Formats: sequence, structure tokens, C-alpha cells
Amino acid sequence: MRREGFTLLELVLVLALVGILAVFAYPRLVGREFDERGFRDQVLATVQHARRLAVAARRYTCVTVAPGTGTSATVSISRDPTAPESVGTVNCSVALPLPQPGAGCAASNQVCAPGGVSLSASPTSFVFDPLGRAVDSSKAVLGSAPTLTVSNQPAITVTPETGVAQ
Repeated sequence: MRREGFTLLELVLVLALVGILAVFAYPRLVGREFDERGFRDQVLATVQHARRLAVAARRYTCVTVAPGTGTSATVSISRDPTAPESVGTVNCSVALPLPQPGAGCAASNQVCAPGGVSLSASPTSFVFDPLGRAVDSSKAVLGSAPTLTVSNQPAITVTPETGVAQ
């Protein structure tokens, strides 16, 4: 006598696989959490990269934030081409391409937010000096920590004295 159908083991395995897929796919389909976290990570990596470039090249490196929502919200980096000892006021005029520029961004030196993700910053621009410290355009160490905030994510704070972003 031949029986057709599925065994209990096969049904349990299929339900377990569907459950596992649902745990990972559902948030991606429903919310912006993955986009928000991914963009926050890109912003943090961009700020850290700017600091490393300032120290490695011994030049002033600027981080500029354009607050907003969607692709209008960007973080870009550039450099002052003048030797540090010759700089009066920092003027970052040379765009520094990122190892992985943001998808859909207008320039190779910026990352831009995906649709529906917002970005804010205070201040909207700051500079890393050749020692890696966060300073303003007149080369004075910042009195308060620059803060960048991506919607629904922990803020990114740059410690002025050390330039460490976290």
C-alpha cells in the first residue's frame, strides 16, 4: 500500500525554513531600519576615513554635511592643498574620493542617504588637522563635539581633542 503526502519531518523542516527567512526578510520589506543602519555605518566610516587621511597626508581635511532627507542628505570630504604650516584659514578645495562612494551620489567624495532616511549635524562642517583633532576653519580645537545623527539611529560623536568618531 502506497501512501502519498509529506512526512511530519518534512513539514517541520519547511516551517522552520520559512520562519528563518521571515525573520530576516520581513524587516527588510517593511521598515527602513536596514537602510538607516547601513547609512549610519557609511557616515561613520566616511568621518573615520577623513581623519585617517588628514593624519596620513599631514593636511587639513574637511567633513561637510548637507542635512536633509533622501539623496539630498550627504556627507563629503575634501582637503586643503596647502602645507599645514602655510595655512592661515583652512580652505578645503580638493575633493578626496572615497574608497566606496555612496550609490547614486553626485560625486565620488560623498555618501548620500537612501530615500526616507534623514541626516542632521551640528555643526554642518568641521576639519581634521594633521594631528587628527577636530578643529574649525581657523584651526582652533572645537569647544563642543561635532554630532551627526541619522534617523532612528544612535548619534555619531567626534571627540574634538582626539578626533575619534563613535
